[in-house]
Amino acid sequence: MSSMKSALKHGEYILFLLCFIFFAKAKKCNAQATDVEKIIENNKLSWSDFSGQVNESSKYWATTNWRVTYKYKIVPLHKDTVVIDLSVTPVLKATSWVLPDRKSAELLVHEQGHFDFGLLVAAEFKKAIKSTVLLRSDYNQKVSFIFNSILSNVKQLEIQYDEETNHMKNKKEQLRWNVKISEMLRTAQ
Repeated sequence: MSSMKSALKHGEYILFLLCFIFFAKAKKCNAQATDVEKIIENNKLSWSDFSGQVNESSKYWATTNWRVTYKYKIVPLHKDTVVIDLSVTPVLKATSWVLPDRKSAELLVHEQGHFDFGLLVAAEFKKAIKSTVLLRSDYNQKVSFIFNSILSNVKQLEIQYDEETNHMKNKKEQLRWNVKISEMLRTAQ
């Protein structure tokens, strides 16, 4: 009987250690995730958001790195169709940086344009999911395909944005793109 008690206590101790290690690691992972990405209040960038290490060898004055995360729950609807309860979050990566002596209102507007492409991905994705019939058999693949298609298209637009504005140096094109991006965001809502 005492050896059984001892074994039980030993087993409980091991279980306790495993739980402790698991939760310690989970907490650490969460802390790392917060250090890497930042949710931008009101979706408007400020220079204080650019906390990444400056790339001294870059030919650019600033870099805006964003990504869009999503998660969802499925809600059965009728027979084999489902509805998705979707949460989409555009975030600014901590690798975004600016040369301190190059900060200007014009440059911030250009960098905001880059972040707005992340907002565009989020808005278009939500809109597309709302208008798509999803089946239990393939909703996961369909959601992933829709997201990746939108992301790919918007990334191509972002490349075009930098080419046509010459990284904000072409003022006329920058103004045109400011209007274009605003219109795309409005339409995607």
